[in-house]
Amino acid sequence: CAMLKRSSGVRGISPLHPPLLKGHWLVGQMEALRRDPLGTLSRAAVRGDVVRLRFLRAEILFISHPDHIRHVLQDAHRNYSKATLAYSRTRSLLGRGLFTSDGEAWRRQRRLMQPAFQRDRLAGFAPVMAEAARALAAAWEARVDGPVFDAAPDMTRIAMEVASRALLGADVGEDVERVAVAVTEALAFLGHRLHALVELPLWLPTAENRRYQAVLATLEELVQRIIQGRRQGRRGRAAPAETSDLLSLLMEARDETGQGMSDTQLRDEVMTIFLAGHETTATTLSWALALLGQHPAVEEALGRELAAVLGGRDPALEDLERLVYTRMVLEETMRLYPPVWAMTRRALEDDRLGDYPVPAGTVVMFSPYVTQRLPGLWERPDEFVPERFEPGRMAALPRFAYFPFLGGPRQCIGNGFAMMEMQLVLGTLLQRYRVRLGSAEMPAPEAYVTLRPRGGVPVGIARRR
Repeated sequence: CAMLKRSSGVRGISPLHPPLLKGHWLVGQMEALRRDPLGTLSRAAVRGDVVRLRFLRAEILFISHPDHIRHVLQDAHRNYSKATLAYSRTRSLLGRGLFTSDGEAWRRQRRLMQPAFQRDRLAGFAPVMAEAARALAAAWEARVDGPVFDAAPDMTRIAMEVASRALLGADVGEDVERVAVAVTEALAFLGHRLHALVELPLWLPTAENRRYQAVLATLEELVQRIIQGRRQGRRGRAAPAETSDLLSLLMEARDETGQGMSDTQLRDEVMTIFLAGHETTATTLSWALALLGQHPAVEEALGRELAAVLGGRDPALEDLERLVYTRMVLEETMRLYPPVWAMTRRALEDDRLGDYPVPAGTVVMFSPYVTQRLPGLWERPDEFVPERFEPGRMAALPRFAYFPFLGGPRQCIGNGFAMMEMQLVLGTLLQRYRVRLGSAEMPAPEAYVTLRPRGGVPVGIARRR
């Protein structure tokens, strides 16, 4: 982390310092962020739009105002890289795929992957999503009027199935349970590592490191099996065939020199696609079920829209434009519980945010969770009110008051894919079943790499009449 005491050397900028969030006399906010990251960052936002957080003798800047976030992610995005501790630790799992890469490497990969997420390609993924949603709805029939169950694993399974089949042209099949456990353990390990006071190297044979290496081996075996299976299939074809999944596109892509992706590049992208392509979707669907189960009036309004639009049949791609309230429910869910809750960037050159200097090397942190709950931007910010996303209403807010998929050139490439999948899954399940939350309180958010509901989502379901 950059030392902000260097800020006095920035030419032409007054050496003003942002307010410092009060913390432990020795470690600053390190322990507070480990114990309560969401609460700590929310308290920082109360101090100001730009606040210093101290970690031992190093400091970072936490920004919460939409204009500052727009500056970092859009206006001056080339000056803010992903060369931060958070991304370097994540690379042990994702390698240097699209999520963690930077600079020219990122631009090359983005160009190769962009065609797979164009509107006409997305339409081809809808049947896979709809089929998976119908299968889950049929399986839930046995749970009608039964005991409370955890719906989060079902959301993970369906999102994993869709990501593997639609994006990678593979079927994880019997491996779903084993891989889901591996993903959960990997994200928990990385989450603990991100907040650790002391970072032990991964080669040390501690119990935690050995367990993480075993988890990595499970995921690595799956990824390599997917890649090798596709390569064998390509060798067996008499002539090139039209392909629709992302893996085929990446394997056949060539740059201007005629060079394709290396084995390492392909592995990193497949790992990123598989994990990012299902984890964020599964998390959002889990939170949506919890919120609907706690808010019967919203759940009833959603059921009325599904009945009016679908008339008892399962939703299809052509229905999504008319499922306006369904989309509003998902958007409000991601406002309250954005799957990726915080991010960091490092300034490459001297800059400024508002009245404050940002010396080269400074790490800047921002959080959709915090900004999307700011009282100065949102009325009743902690309440679940899908109506705030009625068409046209968001135009009154700054662009980066709401950014669950980030924004600017590095906006999530799969946002259209994710929204289509979530509308189809939620519409299929909720037009057949009503949900109620099986606990008195909402699950507490667990802020590791993604914002998961701690302990799962206990729900009971009944047949919708």
